[in-house]
Amino acid sequence: MLWACHLAALGVGVGILARAPAVNALAVLWFCAGVPLWLFDVATGGELLPTSISTHAGGMIVGLWGVRALGMPRGVWWKAAIGVVLLQLVSRAVSDATENANLAYSVPAGWELTFPSHLAFLLLNLSCATATFAAGAPLLRWSLSRPAPAEAREARSGVPG
Repeated sequence: MLWACHLAALGVGVGILARAPAVNALAVLWFCAGVPLWLFDVATGGELLPTSISTHAGGMIVGLWGVRALGMPRGVWWKAAIGVVLLQLVSRAVSDATENANLAYSVPAGWELTFPSHLAFLLLNLSCATATFAAGAPLLRWSLSRPAPAEAREARSGVPG
């Protein structure tokens, strides 16, 4: 249950129910990095479970709705990156190496020739995730921002709609 996307789904739920925009936004950013990795895993022979579809697709859709309703706070991207580092440390401390939760123990099978060092693999993953968070947060803020109601536009411009 320590997989990042499971925790992201939990974060979406908690963020929306508690009306906590930062919690929901952080979870959505984790989905932005995790869903493509999950799709890649499935496309290259990983197991596709029916529950994983609801976790990844459902969690992402509900989370995006939450960003539309609650917003995307500024500065949440770096908190998402710190959260990934903390999750790696927790995963390594409390999970079993055979599960390799969040790839905290080893490079995934088949990637050993590309990444002979687990540390190099983790640093590349963290760099890519951080870039996704840094680019994704403002993009989501811009694309999901709600248009101002007509009354608010009129009040700001002084011109009736």
